[in-house]
Amino acid sequence: MNVLSSCGFETSRLPFAFRTAFAACLALLFAFLLGLEHPQWSAMTVWAVSQPLRGHLLEKSLARLLGTLIGAAFGLCLMLVAGNAIPLIVLGMAIWMALCAFIGNMLRGYASYAAMLSGYTAGMVTLLDAAHPTHVAAIGIDRLLTVALGVLAALVIGWIFADDGGDMSPVERARALTRRILLDVQNVLAGSPDGSTASRVSIGELAALEGILDANASRSRKARQETRKVRALLATLTAVVLKLQHVSADGTSATTFPLNDDTADTLLAMAQLERRASDRALQRTLHDLTEAYRALDQIDVTGAATPIHRDGRMAARSGIRIFIAMAAVGGLWFVSGSEIGGFMLLGTAIMLSVFSTFENPVLTLRWIFAGQLLGAVAALVCRWIFWPWADSSAGMIGWMVPVILIGALLVAHRKTARLAFDFNMVALLLLQPVWPQTMTVPYSIVSAIAVLTGPLIAMVAFKLVFPVDVGRRYWSVRIAMLDDLAHFAQAGLQPSRVAVWRSLFLHRVLMVFYWGERAGLSEAKLLRDAADMVAIVDAIDHLRSTDDDASGAHASRWRKTALARLQNFRTAPEKVSERLEKLTGMSIDPLDQQILHRAALAIVNQAGRDMDQRIIG
Repeated sequence: MNVLSSCGFETSRLPFAFRTAFAACLALLFAFLLGLEHPQWSAMTVWAVSQPLRGHLLEKSLARLLGTLIGAAFGLCLMLVAGNAIPLIVLGMAIWMALCAFIGNMLRGYASYAAMLSGYTAGMVTLLDAAHPTHVAAIGIDRLLTVALGVLAALVIGWIFADDGGDMSPVERARALTRRILLDVQNVLAGSPDGSTASRVSIGELAALEGILDANASRSRKARQETRKVRALLATLTAVVLKLQHVSADGTSATTFPLNDDTADTLLAMAQLERRASDRALQRTLHDLTEAYRALDQIDVTGAATPIHRDGRMAARSGIRIFIAMAAVGGLWFVSGSEIGGFMLLGTAIMLSVFSTFENPVLTLRWIFAGQLLGAVAALVCRWIFWPWADSSAGMIGWMVPVILIGALLVAHRKTARLAFDFNMVALLLLQPVWPQTMTVPYSIVSAIAVLTGPLIAMVAFKLVFPVDVGRRYWSVRIAMLDDLAHFAQAGLQPSRVAVWRSLFLHRVLMVFYWGERAGLSEAKLLRDAADMVAIVDAIDHLRSTDDDASGAHASRWRKTALARLQNFRTAPEKVSERLEKLTGMSIDPLDQQILHRAALAIVNQAGRDMDQRIIG
């Protein structure tokens, strides 16, 4: 193992790589023995669904089966309607791919994967043999059977050898973060030097845990229930961290509690801190934290579905982008009449849909192109140097095994892991074992070039049509948060929706940190921005909940005016801030004065930051 490691191989990935290659070879062999027309699709499916962890394998396999079924059904229906009319095929596929890309960007985890797969599976059914629409039913059935066989092979081999996962669970990580944040609260209230902002738990750490929850939820039903509880806990932890930005020492003595995983000790510490905190907003948040933390151990509590951020702006842009690109490539196909136009359109569809959810698609596609280029070269070498030695289709299958094993080596090597998947997929895609060969050398080269145009066209589309990168994703979430604030200030929002809205808002805070840190923004800047937004939320909530009779008629009119102004705080921040400061002077309640004054300052701060949003275009 030391020799392999010194050669650049990840010894921990070697078992996964070679058992996946073994499963791919088995799937290829059995698909051939069953007489399926495209046995290489079964091997491709194994590479697509195999996962190092057993629970992820099952979830992804089911998602692939569902996505394949939906996509094949649509492809069959489209071909029945369009026949061999290329314009109708292109229009139908462009609309379908745009819809699937939109849904895929709105969903998360393997549900998103299934939506994307539904899109380009329809492309494989309709575009690979568009000149012969009478073959489409056979292609659709062949696609379903090869995928099912590949999923079965991956499940059997993976279930025997895959790990359950031994890392610290999200629940354990959430408990550890909770204890650290309670220490932060204790230190801030006591005025300890350890309570400085630099030494506290960052929201970035909470966002990092949020980033793995969807993957954890796919492992089992129990894991999904745990994920819901952890997500609810993260929302309250986020609120506590943000509240600490406005809390100062109140002279209380430090509260001590053991740093262990004992739930009773942790709950006792929460109760002590809640009683000692003089800031009532912090008290309420600590109370909510207690309830969320207690739910982690309550077996009979499954956890309500916590609302999560879904970026409709980016999802819509993704759908529009793929429609424009497919219409353009489809137009070239129609004008040229080339048989490889279908390959170009399919490659474009796959690249623009799958990578629309990535942090930086253009950067990722450079590696994708490199992997596909190597895969295309491997396929051409196999086809024209080794396949001529085969005297049957079975012999061709035998010569494909070394290509699959080379793919396993690429998966396990540190320098090639990022391009290995696409090497395997393209090499297998271009190697349909039909003996004797009828394809010519020039046509095989042109077909390979057509496949390689997919990532190139996608890179151009991602550059020119609604560009995507981490900075734009950050600003998109931030704009959604500001829109939420204006919506929350509107009259008529039902009390039952307030808690749901707050949870969604706090989840978006995590997403802002997730993307903001990747965009290179400082922790301090992100924290100030989020704390200001929470101050505005607290003011809106306070204004909505204040009793008209207790506040007096004059103050009640000012309160309603302030709420109406807050709906437009982005366009008239100075006026809204002035209204809140006047309300502060009219109140005799220290809590009123504290909350409204914080919000007035926060609105002015937000006005300055809004000027930077022009980056998103």
